[in-house]
Amino acid sequence: MSGRSQVWEFSVKEEQRGERRELIFVYGTLKRGFYNHHYLENEKFLGEAMTLYKYALYRNRIPFLQQSPPVSNVYGEVYEVSSETLKVIDVLEGHPLFYRRLKAPVVLLDSGERVDAWIYFFPLPITEVMGRLVVEGVYV
Repeated sequence: MSGRSQVWEFSVKEEQRGERRELIFVYGTLKRGFYNHHYLENEKFLGEAMTLYKYALYRNRIPFLQQSPPVSNVYGEVYEVSSETLKVIDVLEGHPLFYRRLKAPVVLLDSGERVDAWIYFFPLPITEVMGRLVVEGVYV
């Protein structure tokens, strides 16, 4: 059985059990090709996306996203995840003490569809020592 079939069967089983699915927008180490993506490997990838509003993205070893100042749209990926996976990601991101998970609108690039997704924001001021501003809004 292919991995894609397993993911689909898993999603169907969750929906049949009435388990809640959530949308999450990831802009850093959870994206495909980065070291934390394994947390999302069995979740449904909806596509590449960008934030509807402008935020400030900073980069060091890890990315930090702040709601202000409004610098640029931020680019990332949207996944539909189980409530269990969301809990695991909350622990990884240190929600609500390190990062804070908030809902915000994002636009799927392929379809132009606007969806509300959870995004992890860093609530404390960023200093130059912590990271450099990524004006183009893409963590690479």
